[in-house]
Amino acid sequence: VRSQEINIVNLGAKSEPNFDNTTILQLAVDNYKNVFIPEGVFEFTRFKITKEGVRLYGLGSGISVLSSTNIYQAGIHVEPNIRILNHNCTIEGITSTFKNIPNWKVTAVGQSPINSDANLSIGWSEAYAPSNTFLIENAIIKNCEVIGSFVQGIAIGVSENAKILNNKVSQIRGTAIFFFFLSKITVEGNEVLFRGVDCIFIFVNGTSIYSPHAMNENVLIQNNYVHDVGTKGIGVSGCSSAIIKNNVINNTWVDGIIAEEDSGGGHITPKNVKILNNVLTNLFGAFGGAYKHSQNANA
Repeated sequence: VRSQEINIVNLGAKSEPNFDNTTILQLAVDNYKNVFIPEGVFEFTRFKITKEGVRLYGLGSGISVLSSTNIYQAGIHVEPNIRILNHNCTIEGITSTFKNIPNWKVTAVGQSPINSDANLSIGWSEAYAPSNTFLIENAIIKNCEVIGSFVQGIAIGVSENAKILNNKVSQIRGTAIFFFFLSKITVEGNEVLFRGVDCIFIFVNGTSIYSPHAMNENVLIQNNYVHDVGTKGIGVSGCSSAIIKNNVINNTWVDGIIAEEDSGGGHITPKNVKILNNVLTNLFGAFGGAYKHSQNANA
């Protein structure tokens, strides 16, 4: 039986340069339901949340900081810094970053479809669980700051009822918030800036053997602020029943909002995409023409 609450300092964690807290953090999420990160910068490599119902939380972004010592090597994928692999788990009120932040201005090379090379992630990818039944349910990432990644900032794959709420995501080489074969997903109140490629992107690669969902379903993207990005602001691909509303998008180099056919060879066309009351300024790419591959899209 797991205990209810632990402050990682009580397990021996230290906010000191070059002190590796990896083993302590893994011990904490394996044995406690509520894991508290106090004020400080705690270095680690990576760890996984494999138990159900874990809450990893801190005092707020910039105060409770988890700093990964992961180092990118070209062509070699690394697992995410922190990864949720069970139901009803929450990460909130922390900063997740790197001791040496990857250069976000360099385009991500060798991008894995999902959940490799990410900062925070929820769920499995085809690389880890070739199953058409496994899902992560009811995971939440909220009130966090995510700084830096090798490819994705927050990556979510093969999940239901995930909520990404009120986070700030910056200096990401690939996609800031990335989704893959999901159902009932909410992305609300996030700020995304200083991005190499896409900001918020719902993707499917043309095969559903790794998920009971043939495409992403029931997606809500609202009240997000996206600015100063490399290519797309908000995009949906291979998606059914998506609502994109009340977002502010400023200064993108390609598309502000786009709903398009998937790029993985399956030619899955988005259906029932509603795009409502968004504010778009200083866009250098298309907006109105972005719906040519969508069915029942409203702008």
